[in-house]
Amino acid sequence: MGGAALHNLDRSLLRVEKPGLAIGINGTWFLLTVSTESIVVLGALLLPRLGGEPLAFTCLAFFCLGIVLYLIVMTMVFLRWTFARLSPGEEDPPTWIAAGAVAITVLAGSNLLLARTADPRLDRLASVIELFVVLAWATATFWFPLMAAIGVWRHVVSRLPLRYSPSYWALVFPLGTYGVATFRMRLAIGLGLLGWLPAVVLALALIAWTTTFFGLAHSGAKILAGAAVRPSR
Repeated sequence: MGGAALHNLDRSLLRVEKPGLAIGINGTWFLLTVSTESIVVLGALLLPRLGGEPLAFTCLAFFCLGIVLYLIVMTMVFLRWTFARLSPGEEDPPTWIAAGAVAITVLAGSNLLLARTADPRLDRLASVIELFVVLAWATATFWFPLMAAIGVWRHVVSRLPLRYSPSYWALVFPLGTYGVATFRMRLAIGLGLLGWLPAVVLALALIAWTTTFFGLAHSGAKILAGAAVRPSR
């Protein structure tokens, strides 16, 4: 998952010749946060069973690191969007990973809160973790109408044809993660007023997954049909 992000980091940080901001930054950079917070999601689930200060501190450290990485990447993306030329064809579905990265941060933080009794340090920092969880959830929620607006700009205003691409699976990921993260956040902080939201997001994620799958099937069928009618040598 983090391979593409690490490749981007290697290309932009460790080489003398570097790509410009206009072509060097894209949504795949957010996989740095996704991969980091994924470790926390798993570690926090294991905490009640395994316990131990080393595991708890590691989860807490990675949770904080994921947030810092998100802030760094988000700053670069914002500069790219604000101060560089942007054409409709450039903003592809991997940009949706920006929403997925904070959604998985919400999931990681919520799992930490639900495992707070496993370690005294987590229990002491529960209020701080809750603040970060709510901040990340608000940011993820903000991304969805913005990404929808970008989609309208690309395909309705700019009339860019809507064709299947494997990168559209990056659109399904944040929807599903956001739904699960909201469900876990409700349990972690006792927020009953959002009880309706996970089911709605789950339905939207299922629609997005189904649509993308049919796009994959249609694209594959066209390729096979083209290969069948191609004259053999």
